[in-house]
Amino acid sequence: ALCAKEEAAVWPIIAATDGAVLGGVLLLLCGYGGRQQWRRYRRAMEATAAALDARRDRCKRAVNAMQELRHSFCLLRFVDLRELGEFVRHESALERGKLRHLHTMREAAAFSAAHPVVFCSHQWLAFAHPDPAGVQHATLVAACEKLCAEQGFAEGDLYVWLDYSCVPQSNRAMQLAAISSLHAYAACSKYFVAVVPPTAHCDTDAACDGGSYAGRGWCRLEQMAYVLVHGTTHAYSHDSTELHRLATRQGWLASALDVFGANFSQAGDRLVLVDVLLGLYGFAILGQGSEGGQPAAGRTADVENTVGPADLWGLIEAQKSTVFPAAYFTDLVALLEKGLETTIKNDKGGGEKGGEKGGGGGEPALFSAEELARLLQARQDFLAIQGRTLRPELTKHLEERKLQVLGHARLPADGSTMHGVQAVPEQLLSA
Repeated sequence: ALCAKEEAAVWPIIAATDGAVLGGVLLLLCGYGGRQQWRRYRRAMEATAAALDARRDRCKRAVNAMQELRHSFCLLRFVDLRELGEFVRHESALERGKLRHLHTMREAAAFSAAHPVVFCSHQWLAFAHPDPAGVQHATLVAACEKLCAEQGFAEGDLYVWLDYSCVPQSNRAMQLAAISSLHAYAACSKYFVAVVPPTAHCDTDAACDGGSYAGRGWCRLEQMAYVLVHGTTHAYSHDSTELHRLATRQGWLASALDVFGANFSQAGDRLVLVDVLLGLYGFAILGQGSEGGQPAAGRTADVENTVGPADLWGLIEAQKSTVFPAAYFTDLVALLEKGLETTIKNDKGGGEKGGEKGGGGGEPALFSAEELARLLQARQDFLAIQGRTLRPELTKHLEERKLQVLGHARLPADGSTMHGVQAVPEQLLSA
């Protein structure tokens, strides 16, 4: 009986001990599992932050690319183009000494500010040659002659960019480099002329005219590249009978802005154009208001007979999901807009470092103060082609930045660096 009583007294102690041990094990397991969960959460957050930084860096690279030429900007004098009597191959024009080469974006913009330059946009009318019958050559000549008469400059002063003559045709690597600079070539030209005579494709018999031109992806890119940088004032088309301002064409601008909805012979081309359009849009934002006032909210194109800067920005805002489809751009456009806005706000507040938070701790800036100054100078170079300037507050910033650079001009003998870049940038001092 005594043993039974002792056994009965021991069992609760054993049960309590086992329970404590089991509870301790469970607590250890929970702690380990919780720590693992925290590590997984932290890794996920770090991956999300890294992905966001990568997208922001992509926006920055896209805008910076607008300051570079991957291949020289080659130009043909209009009088030589007319005398040649046809669209000549690049290598042939080069051998005949007919091409003017501009090797940097700044050099190209400065040349175009001092000389009238026409960017010619057209379709190819055969697989092997853009204009086998000379129809587009005759139309381009007529357009340039009309332009000279209307704008009051001598035909001998006019230069033309024409893809077949100005883009290498034999060397594929050089050709791709030039093609990747198409948007920059359009941005470096004061005038834009779409050559759209009614004719037919020599190999397919398909109709080729203004309608087929408007549906082609690369043609839309050239138009969009031009209008985002220069607006619509000097954008024209010629249909073999008359030179028309594109701004008077009903629905033209809405169509030109829908690059991703156009026809591409290679579907992969759309992926290539994402960064191109981001860079163009960033530069357009920096030049916004340079044509006289801020964009009018709620206005859209085609309300009147002509399209102005307010219409352009109103239309971009109204159809932003079409201009920048989410399937290709995700949140890149929003990151670019917020990053540029914060960059400018930071600079007004004296911020020096890219990536600083804005005044309210919001979106980080995309560019440092010096990087912004370089962008503004490049944007000013483009605006000078049309005889315009940055809006007043950005002009003030650029001038203040030049003075700051001059203030730092007391440099070491090697004249090397300031904040990791050349101390007195030529592009800030020579404008």
